[in-house]
Amino acid sequence: LNFIKKDIVDKFNEGDPSILFRRWTCMDNPSYDKEGIETLRRTLTKTEFDRLVLGLLTKAQGLVHQGWKEDHYLTEVPRGTPTYIAGVDWGFDHAMAIVILGIYGTNAIIESVTKIRHLGPDQVKQLIFSKHAIYQPKLWSAGHDQPGMIQELSEKLPIQKYFENVPELRMVNAGDQKVSEWIQTYRLKIIKNIDGIEDFDDEIETYKWDREDDEDPRDKVVDQNNDLMSALRYAVIGAISMGMMREKNPKILDTRDRVSKDLFKPVKKIHDWTDS
Repeated sequence: LNFIKKDIVDKFNEGDPSILFRRWTCMDNPSYDKEGIETLRRTLTKTEFDRLVLGLLTKAQGLVHQGWKEDHYLTEVPRGTPTYIAGVDWGFDHAMAIVILGIYGTNAIIESVTKIRHLGPDQVKQLIFSKHAIYQPKLWSAGHDQPGMIQELSEKLPIQKYFENVPELRMVNAGDQKVSEWIQTYRLKIIKNIDGIEDFDDEIETYKWDREDDEDPRDKVVDQNNDLMSALRYAVIGAISMGMMREKNPKILDTRDRVSKDLFKPVKKIHDWTDS
């Protein structure tokens, strides 16, 4: 979903001689209403103005994890012996996703991401066993929609519903809020160039609030291309449920993106919405 930026513009900016990219602003059009520019500058957000008027490629509007930036990428694994926590979104009717966090004190590093479509139950179990053999996670924090799978796997590895010990984080927005807090405080990062990084980038750069009509504005994310984001949320909640990454003075950050004209209207508290 971000191929224009990644495969064309970024490569052009890096000096790829096979690509020619040109950009124009609205003001470059001789017939454009230039007197309206200042009105647009006042009424649009900077992101909207940059995209719609200056023709710049910017982040998608209304991203859930707006704080994710280039400096969240690490070139190597930190020193020390981590405790691993795995998050798994089951898939079956969509892609299965696994995110494995290495917990280093008060920092969490995403060291493995996997997103695979069209897996049957036996293939899902085999993939989990393979990942477990490599990382030996202290906990597999799993989506609650497959209780039978959880029960079966619990005989061979530590696995539970992601909200087992923290029911207050069961709701999607409450978990997403916690993930965004870790992102904004730089307690959550990822190893650059690991397998599956393209899938991760694609999701985190398109995971955004859904638009609702004026009669029922609410905080709700678009329910598509979000498999790794779900697995990441489960892993983060799993780490919290194990007593990891605790803060003496936790920071409560409002990570919901406000945009002009109230296209996204987060009017309810972040914990008011369930994942049903």
